[in-house]
This record gives sequence, structure tokens and C-alpha cells, in this order.
Amino acid sequence: MGEQYFDSYEEVLMQGNQVMGGLGGKHHEFPWLIYAFRPSPHFEAIRHWFDEQNRLWDELQGFEEQLDEDPDLVELEDIIDSLESELDTIEQQIEALDLYIRSERTGHLTPIEIIHIRDGAAEIQPKLV
Repeated sequence: MGEQYFDSYEEVLMQGNQVMGGLGGKHHEFPWLIYAFRPSPHFEAIRHWFDEQNRLWDELQGFEEQLDEDPDLVELEDIIDSLESELDTIEQQIEALDLYIRSERTGHLTPIEIIHIRDGAAEIQPKLV
């Protein structure tokens, strides 16, 4: 089933023994690894976590921009704090998925500390072990 993701991608995103998608076109922006991401059908089971993470990031960024424009909007600080708390919860749930990168060439496994997936791209910060 996952073979189609091996053809054009040297690395894959894994959860347990399931290929969640192909990772290609890697480049580094320390401490991040940036990839093109092609989801497999298995990714659908966890996509909602990343959709929620992206929604919260966008909402948080919008409120932070409003606060930058008018620092006197003290009520925004409570909203921002609440969104940051929600985002922390979602990111903990994503971390609990125990996702990792597997190199198809070498078999090397790289655990993931933080991951963002959006618009066909994956930004990954590997765990320091």
C-alpha cells in the first residue's frame, strides 16, 4: 500500500507501521526540516489535528497583529492566552501520535519533536536524542 510513496520520496512520515505520507524536496531552515508532503490514505485519520493546529495558528496570528497595532486592547491578551493554551493542547496531542521520519534509502528513523503540515508542506523539528 505504501509503495507508491516510496517511488518519488526518499523519506516517509510514519506512525507505527503505517505510512502517513511521502516527504520529498527536503531543505533545512535550522532547526526545521522543510518537505513537500503527499498524504497517504492513512493520514486522513489524523488530518483533523493538523487542521485544528492550523486554524488556531491563523487565529492567534490575527489577534497578535491586532494587539501589535493597538497595544491598549488589553482584552485581546486574554483571548491570545486562551488560544495559546488551546494550541499547546493540540500540539501535545499531535506529539502523542509518535510520528517519525523513515529514510527509505538507509532505514534510519528520526523521531519528531514538532510538526506542522499545511498546503502540501511539512515543517518538522526533529527530537534531539
